[in-house]
Amino acid sequence: MDPDNKATGPDSTTTEPESITTEPEDTQDRKAFTKKLAVTLGIIFIIVAAAVAILVVFKPFQSDAARFYAEYPLAGKNHIYVYRNASETADILENGTGLVFIGFPACPWCQRYVEMLQGVALGAGIKEIYYCDVYKDRDKDTTQYRRLVELLGPHLELDSNGNPRIYVPDFTVVKNGSILGHDNETSTLSGITPEEYWTADKVFAQLQKLEEMVKSLN
Repeated sequence: MDPDNKATGPDSTTTEPESITTEPEDTQDRKAFTKKLAVTLGIIFIIVAAAVAILVVFKPFQSDAARFYAEYPLAGKNHIYVYRNASETADILENGTGLVFIGFPACPWCQRYVEMLQGVALGAGIKEIYYCDVYKDRDKDTTQYRRLVELLGPHLELDSNGNPRIYVPDFTVVKNGSILGHDNETSTLSGITPEEYWTADKVFAQLQKLEEMVKSLN
C-alpha cells in the first residue's frame, strides 16, 4: 500500500471558509452621495439651459415708445417721437412732410432738446416727430449718412476739414420735400453744460423759435 496514498473520509476533508468582501459603509455613502449630486447637477443644468433658451427665443418685447422713453426720459412716457432710420429720414427730407429730429441718446444737449420740442409739438397738435439716431451712420460715414448731409448741406456746420457735418441736436421742419426751418444752435457749443446754457430766458426764446418753426407746417 502506497503510504502517500492514504484513504480519506468525509470527515477528513478540510473546507476553506468562503470569503465575502463587503465595502465599508463610508464608501457606500460616498458613492450614493456622488450619484445624487450628479443627478441634481444634471437637473439644474437642464433647467438653466431651458431658461436661457426661453429668454433667447421669447425675449421680452420693448415697444419703440418704451425704448425712446428709456433713452430720453425727459420726453415723458406719452411722447410722440417715432423712430426712422437714416434712409427713411432722408426720404422724408427729400419728399415728405413733418418734424425731423436727429440726435443720439449720449448727447446731453439732445436730452434737453427733445423735452422742449415735445412740448411745442403737442401744443401745436402735432401727432408725431420723426427721430433718427445718427450716431452709427455718422461714425461709419455710411451712404445713408452722406445722403442726409447732401440734403441738409446748406444748413449744416463745417467740420475741421471744411466739410458739412451733422452735429446734434439737429431739428428740421420739412413740407413736401422743402425745408421750411432748421435749428442746430446748440450742436457745436463747448465749454458749457446744457444746465448752464439753458437759462430761463434762453428756454423762453427757444420755445418761441420752435413754435414759429412748427407753425410753418400749417
